[in-house]
Formats: sequence, structure tokens, C-alpha cells
Amino acid sequence: MAPVIRSAEDVLAHIETSEDDRYDALPTTLAVAKWRSATDPRAAEFPSWEAWVTATQVGSALFAAGTADEGPISCRIGNSGEIKQLPATGPQDYLHAGNWLTSFYLAVICRENARVNRLAQVPVSFLRASGAEFDECIYAWVETLQHLWFGRRAVWDTLVTAVDGTDPQRAPIAGPELMLKILSPPLDLFQHYLRREPEQFDQGHGTEGSPGARRLTGGCDGRKQS
Repeated sequence: MAPVIRSAEDVLAHIETSEDDRYDALPTTLAVAKWRSATDPRAAEFPSWEAWVTATQVGSALFAAGTADEGPISCRIGNSGEIKQLPATGPQDYLHAGNWLTSFYLAVICRENARVNRLAQVPVSFLRASGAEFDECIYAWVETLQHLWFGRRAVWDTLVTAVDGTDPQRAPIAGPELMLKILSPPLDLFQHYLRREPEQFDQGHGTEGSPGARRLTGGCDGRKQS
């Protein structure tokens, strides 16, 4: 645990000035949160809550800085409540659809509606500009979540597009195993949620080891691997 925490602390200490540390910030702070969950599965200890909040703050801060017209952008990050001044970066290779989904899920889990609202305004075109390659269903899924947040009727249209795109034959980047086991289950759950089918939702969610959390914040994001 100690090396993971030290790594996260070092990254956050240099996040204002180092592009490399901004690249590492979300996966590193998320790793701390996952370690806390492994040692404190009931999240009964304050450091567990603190770790998940920090990861949430980092994710939303990176996208706020990326989409800002000018900087610096003041963002509260870390357990001490320190205000970080992040530069307006524009599109970056780490500001891709996979990290957007992780950041969005974290904000929802932590019930940070203001952060959810800001993330929902990030254009899909901005995510594409990162240069990371994803199957089209991932972008349709991003649009679906954004439509849901703003109450748009297009939510069903983009959801259908996303679900159709999870066919392994139509998802060459993720591949069949990653798509079927990791990336498509949240879409199935979402359909039951929209249809208000609690029993089917519970069956799809399962009961062992918080699979929903694993799916939402898993390490595999569907990017094309170099």
C-alpha cells in the first residue's frame, strides 16, 4: 500500500507543472482507491472515502483543464483540500473516452452532481481529438450518458447504437472477450434501468464482489493497444 500512496502523492505534487504527471494522475489515484477497497471492502474507514473522492476530483479536474478556453484552472484536489492551478491543456492523449467514462462513473458514485454536469458537457469530438482509438460503441455510450443527464430523448437512439456496436464482429479494437465480459455489461444494466426493470437489473448486477464497481472502474477501457 505504501508505495502506491507515495506514487499518488508524488504525482499530485507535480500535477500543475508536469504533463507526464497529469497523464498518470487518474490511474494512480484510482489505484489507491482500489487498494483501499481491497483492505477495507465495507469502506468503513475515512481513508477509503478520501481515496475515492481524490480520484473523482482528479478525473473532473483533468477534463475541466482540457476543455477550458484559458488557464489556469483552480481545482480542489487531494485530502488536504489544496487548490491546484492547472493549465488549459486542450486535447491530450489521456483525455480520451475511456478516462471520460471512468471520471463520469466516479462523479456519479460520489454523488458529485456539479462534476457530472461539467463532464456531461465535454463534446465527443474533444474525446476523439485525444488520438486514442476506440470502437464506435464507446462513443455512442458516452453520448447516451450525456443525453440521460440532460434529459434528452435521443438517449434511446444512442443506446441502441451502442448496444448494436457491442457485437464482437463490429468491435475489432476491444475484441470479443473484453467486449463481452467488461464493456457491454454496463449497457445491459442501463437498459434495465431505463425500462425500470429492477429484478432484471439485480440479476444482471449480481451480488459477489461488487461487480458493478469492477465494471465501471476496471483497468481495461477498450482502447487500441499499441
